[in-house]
Amino acid sequence: MPRFHPALDGSIAKGRLQVPVTFHGKAENSLISPPAPIPTPPSPLFTKHKLSDGRQIWISAPQPDRLSFIIPISKYVYAKSIAHTVSGPEFMVGFLAHLLNPPFPVEVLEGTKYVNKSTKLEDWRASRLTFGKRESVIHFSRYKHPKLGLTLRLEMNPRKLGADGFKQLANLMAPWFDMAGVANAARVTGLDIAVDVVGLWVGEVIARHKQQGQRVQFIGTDGLLETVYINRKLPAYKPKVDQWGVKKPKALSHPAGKPLLKIYDRVREREKYGKPPPYGEAPVTRIELVRGNFKKLRLEDLPGMKDQLSDVWAGYGPSQTDVMPKVWRRFWAMARTERSPEAAGLLDLPPKVAKSFEKALRVPAPDLVAPNTTWATWDVALKSSGLLALSKPGK
Repeated sequence: MPRFHPALDGSIAKGRLQVPVTFHGKAENSLISPPAPIPTPPSPLFTKHKLSDGRQIWISAPQPDRLSFIIPISKYVYAKSIAHTVSGPEFMVGFLAHLLNPPFPVEVLEGTKYVNKSTKLEDWRASRLTFGKRESVIHFSRYKHPKLGLTLRLEMNPRKLGADGFKQLANLMAPWFDMAGVANAARVTGLDIAVDVVGLWVGEVIARHKQQGQRVQFIGTDGLLETVYINRKLPAYKPKVDQWGVKKPKALSHPAGKPLLKIYDRVREREKYGKPPPYGEAPVTRIELVRGNFKKLRLEDLPGMKDQLSDVWAGYGPSQTDVMPKVWRRFWAMARTERSPEAAGLLDLPPKVAKSFEKALRVPAPDLVAPNTTWATWDVALKSSGLLALSKPGK
């Protein structure tokens, strides 16, 4: 099934065929609706929605897509069988031996084993182990936190790990860790939250973030929009001065700002790794929030946590205004690379229409992701992922 760019305004990319459909009650040239997903997205993780022009899509609950946390090594996280007199380094050595022994076929990353100079004990920097039906990788690493001291850091993809994977992880850790103590003591250091939209291409999604700055866009070899990064606004430059005058500014590690929101084509992403599309010929767009720098967010706080999508608005482009829909799509496509006044001038828009289109760019109809709405199903996704086995052990 070929894909179509929304800016083509109803013309099929190859052939320029015009297809009349009903749009806001009028006969307009629009996109051909994509095929229905096969298999149908699972319920209750996905809900079916009808868009402003009658198209059917499926929107997922906000899912934990990448999670990293650190466990401070102290007697408060030791299993009952571990004496409180065991030091942190000794505990880590014991856990490493447990990790490396069958039936857990762990892969120690090259060059990461070493002898601790202060304790003279064999230690390790990092290792990886697969869990769950999809053989999802969990990275284990030693990390010295500036305030918490010696910690064990874990990084994983909860969505891929699944309920079976989390059960396996809990069974692996239980001989050495008190899992309730881990849930209370572990600090979340990173969390990506993904909403999948089945039935829409990236170019049909319009989004903004409250703290947005620059954007980075990736265009496929066929000219279609594949990925959009919405980055955090960079702070204003402030020169640093020492006794010799103004210091030379350092190169920025993130010249466009740190990513806040990523919108990308899941089908094409999977194609790059030789994986089949998740729902047959149906397009799938992922809207993913990138979060870090949490203030004392514990693992047990994940269920019931406050709305992490409160600063995100994402919607179907044609839903944002019913004023001159064909011209709006041209204006919206141009606004990706032109300033709005220039785009309005090139299209000879009347001031009233230009003002309406400016408002539409701010996503007044967030029918894909919206504050105080999308987050209501967060606990549904947590349960589906199996993450509750760690964040609420025994429940």
